[in-house]
Amino acid sequence: MRFSLLAILMIALGALPASAQTLDARVAETIERLTLAYGGDALTSLSSVSIVSNRRLAWPGQGQTAGFVEFERDRLRKHFDLVREHGSVERWTYQNGNAYHNRYVVDQDGATALDYFDMTATPSERGGFWQWFNVDFRSSDALLAYRLATASLDIEYLGTAHYRGHLQDRIAFEVSTGTQRAIAYVSRRDGLIRRLTMEREIGEVNLLFSMHRRVDGVSYASEVHIYVGDTLTEYDQGLTFTPNRDVGPDIAIEDGFAPPAATVEQSEMTVDAIGGGAFMVGREDYGLFVLDDDGVIAVNAYAGLKDRYEALKEHLGREMPLRSVVVTHHHSDHMDAVGEAIELGATLHLTRQAHAVLEAERKNMDTVSIDVFATDDAVGPLSIHVRGTSHASENAFIYHAASKALFQDDHYHGLVAVGPTRVQPSAMEMYRIIEGLGLDVEFVLSGHARKAETWDAFAAATQGSGAGDPCPSRREICLS
Repeated sequence: MRFSLLAILMIALGALPASAQTLDARVAETIERLTLAYGGDALTSLSSVSIVSNRRLAWPGQGQTAGFVEFERDRLRKHFDLVREHGSVERWTYQNGNAYHNRYVVDQDGATALDYFDMTATPSERGGFWQWFNVDFRSSDALLAYRLATASLDIEYLGTAHYRGHLQDRIAFEVSTGTQRAIAYVSRRDGLIRRLTMEREIGEVNLLFSMHRRVDGVSYASEVHIYVGDTLTEYDQGLTFTPNRDVGPDIAIEDGFAPPAATVEQSEMTVDAIGGGAFMVGREDYGLFVLDDDGVIAVNAYAGLKDRYEALKEHLGREMPLRSVVVTHHHSDHMDAVGEAIELGATLHLTRQAHAVLEAERKNMDTVSIDVFATDDAVGPLSIHVRGTSHASENAFIYHAASKALFQDDHYHGLVAVGPTRVQPSAMEMYRIIEGLGLDVEFVLSGHARKAETWDAFAAATQGSGAGDPCPSRREICLS
Protein backbone atom coordinates (compact mmCIF):
# COMPACT_ATOMS: atom_id res chain seq x y z
CA MET A 1 0.00 0.00 0.00
CA ARG A 2 1.33 3.43 -0.90
CA PHE A 3 0.90 6.74 0.89
CA SER A 4 -0.55 9.90 -0.66
CA LEU A 5 -2.42 13.01 0.48
CA LEU A 6 -5.62 11.45 -0.85
CA ALA A 7 -5.01 8.39 1.31
CA ILE A 8 -4.65 10.57 4.41
CA LEU A 9 -8.01 12.16 3.70
CA MET A 10 -9.58 8.74 3.16
CA ILE A 11 -8.13 7.52 6.44
CA ALA A 12 -9.72 10.47 8.23
CA LEU A 13 -13.07 9.67 6.62
CA GLY A 14 -12.76 5.97 7.36
CA ALA A 15 -12.97 5.13 3.65
CA LEU A 16 -10.00 2.73 3.61
CA PRO A 17 -9.91 -0.82 5.04
CA ALA A 18 -8.25 -1.24 8.43
CA SER A 19 -5.03 -2.75 7.02
CA ALA A 20 -4.60 0.14 4.57
CA GLN A 21 -5.42 2.65 7.30
CA THR A 22 -2.76 1.08 9.51
CA LEU A 23 -0.06 1.14 6.84
CA ASP A 24 -0.83 4.66 5.64
CA ALA A 25 -1.15 5.94 9.19
CA ARG A 26 2.32 4.56 9.93
CA VAL A 27 3.71 6.38 6.91
CA ALA A 28 1.99 9.58 8.04
CA GLU A 29 3.32 9.17 11.58
CA THR A 30 6.83 8.51 10.29
CA ILE A 31 6.82 11.58 8.03
CA GLU A 32 5.43 13.74 10.83
CA ARG A 33 8.10 12.53 13.26
CA LEU A 34 10.81 13.06 10.63
CA THR A 35 9.57 16.56 9.78
CA LEU A 36 9.62 17.66 13.41
CA ALA A 37 13.08 16.12 13.97
CA TYR A 38 14.59 18.07 11.08
CA GLY A 39 13.09 21.41 12.06
CA GLY A 40 9.35 21.45 11.38
CA ASP A 41 8.50 24.79 9.76
CA ALA A 42 12.20 25.61 9.45
CA LEU A 43 12.57 22.50 7.27
CA THR A 44 9.43 22.83 5.15
CA SER A 45 10.04 26.56 4.47
CA LEU A 46 13.60 26.11 3.22
CA SER A 47 14.25 28.28 0.16
CA SER A 48 17.85 27.29 -0.56
CA VAL A 49 20.67 25.12 0.72
CA SER A 50 24.46 25.24 0.39
CA ILE A 51 26.54 22.17 1.27
CA VAL A 52 30.33 22.07 1.56
CA SER A 53 31.74 18.56 1.53
CA ASN A 54 35.39 17.57 1.86
CA ARG A 55 34.81 13.87 1.44
CA ARG A 56 37.27 11.02 1.07
CA LEU A 57 36.60 8.90 -2.00
CA ALA A 58 37.87 5.49 -3.06
CA TRP A 59 36.98 2.80 -5.54
CA PRO A 60 37.80 -0.78 -4.53
CA GLY A 61 40.62 -2.08 -6.75
CA GLN A 62 41.45 1.37 -8.09
CA GLY A 63 43.99 2.47 -5.48
CA GLN A 64 47.74 2.47 -5.97
CA THR A 65 48.28 -0.55 -3.74
CA ALA A 66 46.69 -3.96 -4.14
CA GLY A 67 45.08 -5.50 -1.11
CA PHE A 68 43.34 -2.54 0.47
CA VAL A 69 41.34 0.54 -0.44
CA GLU A 70 42.98 3.96 -0.49
CA PHE A 71 41.07 7.22 -0.13
CA GLU A 72 41.63 10.49 -1.98
CA ARG A 73 40.39 13.93 -0.99
CA ASP A 74 37.38 14.94 -3.05
CA ARG A 75 35.92 18.43 -2.55
CA LEU A 76 32.32 19.35 -3.38
CA ARG A 77 30.40 22.62 -3.24
CA LYS A 78 26.65 22.23 -3.75
CA HIS A 79 24.09 25.03 -4.06
CA PHE A 80 20.37 24.42 -4.53
CA ASP A 81 17.61 26.97 -5.06
CA LEU A 82 14.69 24.87 -3.84
CA VAL A 83 12.01 27.36 -4.92
CA ARG A 84 13.04 27.74 -8.55
CA GLU A 85 14.67 24.27 -8.70
CA HIS A 86 18.01 25.56 -9.90
CA GLY A 87 21.29 24.11 -8.72
CA SER A 88 25.04 23.79 -9.02
CA VAL A 89 27.49 21.09 -7.94
CA GLU A 90 31.20 21.91 -8.19
CA ARG A 91 33.91 19.28 -7.74
CA TRP A 92 37.68 19.37 -7.35
CA THR A 93 39.74 16.24 -6.84
CA TYR A 94 43.17 14.78 -7.55
CA GLN A 95 43.12 11.03 -8.04
CA ASN A 96 45.64 8.57 -9.41
CA GLY A 97 47.71 11.30 -11.00
CA ASN A 98 44.86 13.22 -12.62
CA ALA A 99 43.17 16.43 -11.47
CA TYR A 100 39.49 17.21 -12.09
CA HIS A 101 37.74 20.53 -11.60
CA ASN A 102 34.25 20.84 -13.01
CA ARG A 103 30.81 22.15 -12.21
CA TYR A 104 27.30 21.14 -13.28
CA VAL A 105 24.72 23.91 -13.45
CA VAL A 106 20.98 23.51 -13.94
CA ASP A 107 19.02 26.75 -14.32
CA GLN A 108 16.23 28.20 -16.43
CA ASP A 109 18.37 27.83 -19.57
CA GLY A 110 18.99 24.11 -19.07
CA ALA A 111 21.91 22.01 -17.87
CA THR A 112 25.55 22.94 -18.54
CA ALA A 113 28.78 21.14 -17.66
CA LEU A 114 31.73 23.47 -16.97
CA ASP A 115 35.38 22.35 -17.06
CA TYR A 116 37.69 24.79 -15.29
CA PHE A 117 40.88 23.31 -16.75
CA ASP A 118 39.79 23.60 -20.37
CA MET A 119 37.44 26.53 -19.65
CA THR A 120 34.78 24.85 -21.76
CA ALA A 121 31.01 24.78 -21.33
CA THR A 122 29.04 21.79 -22.61
CA PRO A 123 25.23 22.02 -22.82
CA SER A 124 23.42 18.83 -21.87
CA GLU A 125 20.10 17.41 -22.98
CA ARG A 126 19.91 15.21 -19.90
CA GLY A 127 16.77 16.08 -17.97
CA GLY A 128 16.29 18.82 -15.44
CA PHE A 129 16.84 19.53 -11.77
CA TRP A 130 15.80 16.14 -10.38
CA GLN A 131 17.51 14.11 -13.07
CA TRP A 132 20.79 15.87 -12.28
CA PHE A 133 20.59 16.19 -8.52
CA ASN A 134 18.54 13.28 -7.16
CA VAL A 135 21.83 11.57 -6.18
CA ASP A 136 22.85 14.65 -4.17
CA PHE A 137 19.49 14.64 -2.38
CA ARG A 138 19.94 10.96 -1.50
CA SER A 139 23.37 11.67 0.01
CA SER A 140 22.01 14.35 2.38
CA ASP A 141 19.61 13.30 5.12
CA ALA A 142 18.37 16.89 5.51
CA LEU A 143 17.54 17.20 1.79
CA LEU A 144 15.85 13.80 1.94
CA ALA A 145 13.79 15.01 4.90
CA TYR A 146 12.85 18.18 3.00
CA ARG A 147 11.77 16.15 -0.03
CA LEU A 148 9.76 13.67 2.03
CA ALA A 149 8.08 16.46 4.02
CA THR A 150 7.13 18.72 1.10
CA ALA A 151 6.67 16.63 -2.06
CA SER A 152 3.82 14.39 -3.14
CA LEU A 153 5.80 11.17 -3.25
CA ASP A 154 4.55 7.60 -3.30
CA ILE A 155 5.87 6.20 -0.03
CA GLU A 156 5.58 2.58 1.05
CA TYR A 157 5.78 1.49 4.67
CA LEU A 158 7.99 -1.61 5.06
CA GLY A 159 7.75 -2.21 8.79
CA THR A 160 10.38 -1.79 11.48
CA ALA A 161 13.95 -2.93 11.96
CA HIS A 162 16.61 -2.51 14.62
CA TYR A 163 19.66 -0.52 13.61
CA ARG A 164 22.44 0.49 16.00
CA GLY A 165 20.36 -0.78 18.91
CA HIS A 166 17.27 1.31 18.20
CA LEU A 167 13.98 0.64 16.46
CA GLN A 168 13.62 2.23 13.02
CA ASP A 169 10.62 2.70 10.71
CA ARG A 170 11.51 1.69 7.15
CA ILE A 171 9.93 3.60 4.27
CA ALA A 172 10.56 3.08 0.54
CA PHE A 173 10.31 5.84 -2.09
CA GLU A 174 11.83 7.43 -5.18
CA VAL A 175 13.34 10.90 -4.75
CA SER A 176 11.97 11.71 -8.19
CA THR A 177 9.94 9.69 -10.68
CA GLY A 178 11.92 6.98 -12.41
CA THR A 179 14.99 7.21 -10.19
CA GLN A 180 16.53 4.61 -7.91
CA ARG A 181 14.14 3.27 -5.26
CA ALA A 182 15.57 3.82 -1.80
CA ILE A 183 14.69 2.64 1.70
CA ALA A 184 15.13 5.09 4.58
CA TYR A 185 15.48 4.07 8.23
CA VAL A 186 13.77 6.67 10.42
CA SER A 187 14.56 6.44 14.12
CA ARG A 188 11.62 5.83 16.47
CA ARG A 189 13.69 7.50 19.18
CA ASP A 190 14.45 10.90 17.61
CA GLY A 191 12.91 10.90 14.09
CA LEU A 192 16.25 11.29 12.29
CA ILE A 193 17.20 9.35 9.17
CA ARG A 194 20.02 7.04 10.23
CA ARG A 195 20.43 4.93 7.11
CA LEU A 196 19.48 4.83 3.44
CA THR A 197 19.85 1.63 1.45
CA MET A 198 19.52 0.84 -2.27
CA GLU A 199 20.00 -2.21 -4.43
CA ARG A 200 22.34 -1.46 -7.32
CA GLU A 201 24.12 -3.53 -9.98
CA ILE A 202 27.28 -3.35 -7.87
CA GLY A 203 25.46 -4.68 -4.78
CA GLU A 204 23.68 -3.18 -1.79
CA VAL A 205 24.59 0.46 -1.22
CA ASN A 206 24.20 1.84 2.31
CA LEU A 207 24.48 5.50 3.33
CA LEU A 208 24.93 5.94 7.08
CA PHE A 209 24.11 9.35 8.62
CA SER A 210 25.54 10.42 11.99
CA MET A 211 26.86 13.31 14.11
CA HIS A 212 23.74 15.41 13.63
CA ARG A 213 23.92 19.16 14.12
CA ARG A 214 21.39 21.99 13.97
CA VAL A 215 21.78 25.25 12.08
CA ASP A 216 19.08 27.93 11.84
CA GLY A 217 16.57 25.43 13.17
CA VAL A 218 17.35 22.68 10.60
CA SER A 219 19.04 19.41 11.57
CA TYR A 220 21.56 17.63 9.34
CA ALA A 221 24.16 14.86 9.55
CA SER A 222 27.72 16.18 9.45
CA GLU A 223 29.11 12.68 8.88
CA VAL A 224 28.09 10.40 6.02
CA HIS A 225 29.63 6.99 5.31
CA ILE A 226 28.80 5.05 2.13
CA TYR A 227 29.31 1.31 1.81
CA VAL A 228 29.00 -0.98 -1.20
CA GLY A 229 28.39 -4.35 0.34
CA ASP A 230 30.71 -4.36 3.33
CA THR A 231 33.33 -2.11 1.73
CA LEU A 232 33.59 1.56 2.68
CA THR A 233 33.83 3.50 -0.59
CA GLU A 234 33.48 7.11 0.58
CA TYR A 235 32.99 9.14 3.72
CA ASP A 236 32.64 12.73 4.87
CA GLN A 237 33.41 13.76 8.43
CA GLY A 238 33.11 17.53 8.18
CA LEU A 239 30.09 18.35 6.04
CA THR A 240 28.55 21.80 6.50
CA PHE A 241 24.94 22.72 5.70
CA THR A 242 23.86 26.34 5.25
CA PRO A 243 20.15 27.10 4.73
CA ASN A 244 18.44 30.13 3.16
CA ARG A 245 21.38 32.11 1.81
CA ASP A 246 21.46 33.82 -1.58
CA VAL A 247 22.79 31.10 -3.89
CA GLY A 248 22.13 33.03 -7.11
CA PRO A 249 25.78 34.05 -7.62
CA ASP A 250 26.92 30.47 -6.97
CA ILE A 251 24.59 29.05 -9.60
CA ALA A 252 25.31 31.65 -12.29
CA ILE A 253 27.71 30.68 -15.10
CA GLU A 254 30.77 32.91 -15.27
CA ASP A 255 32.17 34.53 -18.40
CA GLY A 256 35.13 33.11 -20.29
CA PHE A 257 33.85 29.66 -21.23
CA ALA A 258 34.00 28.36 -24.80
CA PRO A 259 32.38 25.38 -26.52
CA PRO A 260 34.41 22.17 -26.20
CA ALA A 261 36.59 20.95 -29.03
CA ALA A 262 35.19 18.23 -31.28
CA THR A 263 36.11 14.74 -30.12
CA VAL A 264 36.97 11.57 -32.01
CA GLU A 265 33.99 9.38 -32.91
CA GLN A 266 34.15 6.25 -30.74
CA SER A 267 30.63 4.79 -30.74
CA GLU A 268 31.22 2.05 -33.34
CA MET A 269 33.61 -0.90 -33.31
CA THR A 270 36.61 0.04 -35.45
CA VAL A 271 39.85 -1.62 -36.58
CA ASP A 272 42.62 0.88 -37.36
CA ALA A 273 45.95 -0.22 -38.84
CA ILE A 274 48.86 1.43 -37.04
CA GLY A 275 51.59 -0.13 -39.16
CA GLY A 276 54.02 -3.04 -38.93
CA GLY A 277 51.25 -5.57 -38.25
CA ALA A 278 49.72 -3.58 -35.39
CA PHE A 279 46.04 -2.62 -35.07
CA MET A 280 43.99 -0.55 -32.63
CA VAL A 281 40.61 -2.22 -32.13
CA GLY A 282 37.66 -1.21 -30.02
CA ARG A 283 34.62 0.89 -29.26
CA GLU A 284 35.08 3.50 -26.51
CA ASP A 285 37.73 1.24 -24.96
CA TYR A 286 40.57 -0.09 -27.08
CA GLY A 287 43.25 -2.74 -27.32
CA LEU A 288 46.46 -2.94 -29.34
CA PHE A 289 46.64 -6.17 -31.35
CA VAL A 290 49.97 -7.22 -32.90
CA LEU A 291 50.43 -10.06 -35.40
CA ASP A 292 53.33 -12.38 -34.57
CA ASP A 293 54.24 -15.77 -36.08
CA ASP A 294 50.69 -16.67 -37.19
CA GLY A 295 49.31 -15.64 -33.81
CA VAL A 296 48.02 -12.51 -32.12
CA ILE A 297 49.20 -10.59 -29.07
CA ALA A 298 46.59 -8.37 -27.39
CA VAL A 299 47.44 -5.46 -25.12
CA ASN A 300 44.83 -4.25 -22.57
CA ALA A 301 42.51 -6.59 -20.68
CA TYR A 302 39.60 -4.17 -20.57
CA ALA A 303 36.18 -5.85 -20.70
CA GLY A 304 35.10 -6.84 -24.22
CA LEU A 305 38.36 -8.51 -25.26
CA LYS A 306 36.50 -11.24 -27.18
CA ASP A 307 34.51 -8.67 -29.19
CA ARG A 308 37.67 -6.79 -30.14
CA TYR A 309 39.44 -10.04 -31.07
CA GLU A 310 36.51 -11.14 -33.26
CA ALA A 311 36.45 -7.73 -34.98
CA LEU A 312 40.15 -8.06 -35.78
CA LYS A 313 39.71 -11.53 -37.31
CA GLU A 314 36.80 -10.33 -39.40
CA HIS A 315 38.91 -7.41 -40.61
CA LEU A 316 41.82 -9.72 -41.50
CA GLY A 317 39.52 -12.30 -43.10
CA ARG A 318 41.22 -15.25 -41.42
CA GLU A 319 41.48 -17.14 -38.14
CA MET A 320 44.49 -16.46 -35.96
CA PRO A 321 44.94 -17.78 -32.41
CA LEU A 322 45.18 -15.31 -29.54
CA ARG A 323 48.47 -16.39 -27.99
CA SER A 324 49.12 -13.65 -25.43
CA VAL A 325 47.27 -10.93 -23.50
CA VAL A 326 49.28 -8.14 -21.89
CA VAL A 327 47.80 -6.53 -18.74
CA THR A 328 49.16 -3.02 -18.24
CA HIS A 329 48.42 -2.57 -14.50
CA HIS A 330 46.43 -3.99 -11.61
CA HIS A 331 43.40 -1.66 -11.56
CA SER A 332 40.20 -3.67 -11.75
CA ASP A 333 38.83 -2.05 -14.93
CA HIS A 334 41.98 -3.14 -16.80
CA MET A 335 41.71 -6.71 -15.54
CA ASP A 336 38.03 -7.27 -16.34
CA ALA A 337 38.86 -9.41 -19.41
CA VAL A 338 41.26 -11.79 -17.65
CA GLY A 339 38.50 -14.42 -17.65
CA GLU A 340 38.00 -13.92 -21.39
CA ALA A 341 41.74 -14.29 -21.99
CA ILE A 342 41.81 -17.55 -20.02
CA GLU A 343 38.82 -18.92 -21.97
CA LEU A 344 40.64 -18.15 -25.21
CA GLY A 345 43.71 -20.06 -24.00
CA ALA A 346 46.05 -17.07 -24.06
CA THR A 347 49.11 -16.62 -21.87
CA LEU A 348 48.71 -13.75 -19.42
CA HIS A 349 51.61 -11.28 -19.21
CA LEU A 350 51.30 -8.93 -16.27
CA THR A 351 53.05 -6.98 -13.54
CA ARG A 352 53.84 -8.50 -10.14
CA GLN A 353 51.18 -6.31 -8.58
CA ALA A 354 48.52 -7.42 -11.08
CA HIS A 355 49.58 -11.04 -10.53
CA ALA A 356 49.09 -10.64 -6.77
CA VAL A 357 45.57 -9.27 -7.34
CA LEU A 358 44.80 -12.13 -9.73
CA GLU A 359 45.92 -14.76 -7.23
CA ALA A 360 43.86 -13.15 -4.46
CA GLU A 361 40.67 -12.91 -6.54
CA ARG A 362 40.66 -16.09 -8.66
CA LYS A 363 40.95 -19.76 -7.81
CA ASN A 364 42.24 -22.71 -9.85
CA MET A 365 44.97 -20.71 -11.57
CA ASP A 366 47.36 -23.69 -11.73
CA THR A 367 46.45 -24.49 -15.35
CA VAL A 368 46.70 -20.89 -16.56
CA SER A 369 49.86 -19.84 -18.37
CA ILE A 370 51.25 -16.74 -16.65
CA ASP A 371 54.33 -14.62 -17.30
CA VAL A 372 55.26 -11.94 -14.73
CA PHE A 373 57.18 -8.99 -16.13
CA ALA A 374 60.67 -8.00 -15.15
CA THR A 375 61.28 -4.24 -14.98
CA ASP A 376 62.24 -4.29 -18.68
CA ASP A 377 60.94 -7.22 -20.65
CA ALA A 378 59.56 -8.35 -24.02
CA VAL A 379 56.55 -10.20 -25.44
CA GLY A 380 57.19 -11.09 -29.07
CA PRO A 381 57.92 -7.84 -30.95
CA LEU A 382 56.76 -5.72 -28.01
CA SER A 383 59.17 -4.22 -25.51
CA ILE A 384 57.74 -3.84 -22.00
CA HIS A 385 58.84 -1.13 -19.55
CA VAL A 386 57.38 -1.33 -16.03
CA ARG A 387 57.62 1.95 -14.14
CA GLY A 388 55.94 3.45 -11.11
CA THR A 389 53.75 6.54 -11.46
CA SER A 390 51.18 8.37 -9.38
CA HIS A 391 48.50 6.35 -11.18
CA ALA A 392 49.79 2.97 -10.04
CA SER A 393 53.08 1.84 -8.55
CA GLU A 394 53.59 -0.64 -11.43
CA ASN A 395 52.57 0.43 -14.95
CA ALA A 396 53.59 -1.43 -18.09
CA PHE A 397 54.35 0.90 -21.01
CA ILE A 398 54.27 -1.10 -24.25
CA TYR A 399 56.46 -0.16 -27.23
CA HIS A 400 56.09 -1.59 -30.76
CA ALA A 401 59.22 -0.74 -32.72
CA ALA A 402 57.83 -1.67 -36.15
CA SER A 403 55.12 1.01 -35.92
CA LYS A 404 57.02 3.30 -33.50
CA ALA A 405 53.90 3.32 -31.35
CA LEU A 406 53.72 3.37 -27.56
CA PHE A 407 50.62 1.96 -25.83
CA GLN A 408 49.69 3.10 -22.33
CA ASP A 409 46.63 3.12 -20.12
CA ASP A 410 45.15 6.02 -18.17
CA HIS A 411 48.03 8.51 -18.37
CA TYR A 412 46.93 10.25 -21.57
CA HIS A 413 43.90 9.93 -23.86
CA GLY A 414 43.84 11.41 -27.37
CA LEU A 415 40.16 12.36 -27.44
CA VAL A 416 40.26 15.71 -29.25
CA ALA A 417 39.75 15.30 -33.00
CA VAL A 418 42.07 18.15 -34.06
CA GLY A 419 45.00 18.95 -31.81
CA PRO A 420 46.16 17.32 -28.56
CA THR A 421 44.02 16.62 -25.53
CA ARG A 422 44.79 18.41 -22.26
CA VAL A 423 47.85 17.03 -20.49
CA GLN A 424 47.33 15.87 -16.92
CA PRO A 425 50.09 15.48 -14.27
CA SER A 426 50.22 11.72 -14.93
CA ALA A 427 50.86 12.44 -18.62
CA MET A 428 53.79 14.64 -17.63
CA GLU A 429 55.19 11.69 -15.69
CA MET A 430 54.75 9.44 -18.71
CA TYR A 431 56.47 11.97 -20.96
CA ARG A 432 59.54 12.05 -18.71
CA ILE A 433 59.63 8.24 -18.47
CA ILE A 434 59.49 7.72 -22.24
CA GLU A 435 62.06 10.45 -22.87
CA GLY A 436 64.33 8.77 -20.34
CA LEU A 437 64.00 5.40 -22.07
CA GLY A 438 65.16 6.94 -25.34
CA LEU A 439 62.49 5.19 -27.43
CA ASP A 440 61.82 6.38 -30.97
CA VAL A 441 58.09 7.08 -30.55
CA GLU A 442 55.93 8.54 -33.29
CA PHE A 443 52.47 7.70 -31.89
CA VAL A 444 50.94 7.49 -28.41
CA LEU A 445 48.08 4.98 -28.07
CA SER A 446 45.57 4.76 -25.23
CA GLY A 447 43.25 2.09 -23.92
CA HIS A 448 40.52 4.73 -23.68
CA ALA A 449 40.89 6.52 -27.01
CA ARG A 450 40.76 5.52 -30.67
CA LYS A 451 43.05 8.30 -31.83
CA ALA A 452 46.76 7.65 -32.36
CA GLU A 453 48.19 10.92 -31.00
CA THR A 454 51.44 11.99 -32.62
CA TRP A 455 54.37 12.18 -30.22
CA ASP A 456 55.24 15.64 -31.49
CA ALA A 457 51.75 16.95 -30.66
CA PHE A 458 51.82 15.27 -27.27
CA ALA A 459 55.31 16.57 -26.47
CA ALA A 460 54.32 20.11 -27.48
CA ALA A 461 51.23 19.90 -25.26
CA THR A 462 53.37 18.95 -22.26
CA GLN A 463 55.43 22.13 -22.63
CA GLY A 464 52.53 24.51 -22.13
CA SER A 465 50.11 22.32 -20.23
CA GLY A 466 50.24 23.99 -16.84
CA ALA A 467 49.74 20.51 -15.40
CA GLY A 468 51.91 21.41 -12.44
CA ASP A 469 49.37 23.95 -11.16
CA PRO A 470 46.63 22.11 -9.24
CA CYS A 471 44.33 25.17 -9.24
CA PRO A 472 44.65 27.21 -12.43
CA SER A 473 41.17 28.68 -11.96
CA ARG A 474 42.12 30.14 -8.53
CA ARG A 475 38.64 29.27 -7.26
CA GLU A 476 38.01 28.73 -3.57
CA ILE A 477 37.29 25.04 -3.92
CA CYS A 478 40.82 24.13 -4.94
CA LEU A 479 42.66 26.88 -3.04
CA SER A 480 41.22 25.91 0.36
